[in-house]
Amino acid sequence: MKKDVKRMKYRIVKEELKRFTYYGRILLIFCDIVWIKVLYKAFSDNTYIGLTVLALAIFALLLYGTYFVFRTPYFCIPISRYYDKRILKQLVEKETFIVLKKGKIWESEHWIKIQHIFLPKSLICRFGGSVASNTIMTISTLDNKEYTLYHMGHLQRQQEEEMIGSTLPLVRLLNEKGYDGQKAILRLPSVTDKFLDEMFKNYLSNHSVEDLINTTDIMEIYVKEYDRIMSGGRKKK
Repeated sequence: MKKDVKRMKYRIVKEELKRFTYYGRILLIFCDIVWIKVLYKAFSDNTYIGLTVLALAIFALLLYGTYFVFRTPYFCIPISRYYDKRILKQLVEKETFIVLKKGKIWESEHWIKIQHIFLPKSLICRFGGSVASNTIMTISTLDNKEYTLYHMGHLQRQQEEEMIGSTLPLVRLLNEKGYDGQKAILRLPSVTDKFLDEMFKNYLSNHSVEDLINTTDIMEIYVKEYDRIMSGGRKKK
């Protein structure tokens, strides 16, 4: 009798606490307060103008860091260019995940969690290991971002690619078009940033974020562009 697959729900706040993100915010605020006192003393004593300028520059960097951290509420859901992360948080917390590789990879119906980040499967357009090391993964998404993950362990790279690739809508859609989706996902043709931007803007003007994440509609648009680029004499499988 096979052992039941472990299923789990994730809470984004807990995931952030594991990565010390919330503690980091508290630390930044504390540093801001301390540096305000340093600035006050520096401006009170005009003897060391250079140190005052240096203290002001450091304070500006601290403020920028604080602004960046608070502007980006959930670091484990890194895609945020076109939509509110709070909506993505709600979508993630509705999902039930199972383990693909213990301690490294989990998947649900619409999401995949690799190490500390959650990514919608409907937006992953390229996935593959590093040429130099089988412990490094690179993932590209349709919102024109790339993520590099380290320390994935020494499981054979081909096995990991097949494991994750088999869960991705893009592989299935490419197979339906007559391509070898498992191989094609490792090296997709160049699609212009302009095309990606227009694709997202047009799609989100008529659809919700839930449609974007929970359906393959936008990936089907991308696959049509893929087929258009590859149709110029490229042999299918």
